[in-house]
Amino acid sequence: MVPIVLFERLDTAVADEFLSLLQGHEGDFILDGHQVQCIGGKCLAVLLRMQERAQEQGREFCILHPSEALRADLKLLGLSSRLLGQS
Repeated sequence: MVPIVLFERLDTAVADEFLSLLQGHEGDFILDGHQVQCIGGKCLAVLLRMQERAQEQGREFCILHPSEALRADLKLLGLSSRLLGQS
């Protein structure tokens, strides 16, 4: 399966596009976070919603190769464990 490469900036300006991209995706949610430099609240909500949807539908959800910026943002928000499987 080819991962979905996440945008460099996951901020409010791209939240609707990001939601549409993930809602239209069929199959597992294998995401590549190597390019992410920042994540805002709306895109974070999209990721959490898609993770919940994946669980409900028995689909996989994972973020591969999270950038240091993405790791730091998720750690600051207390969501590393939930979204990256790390504390």
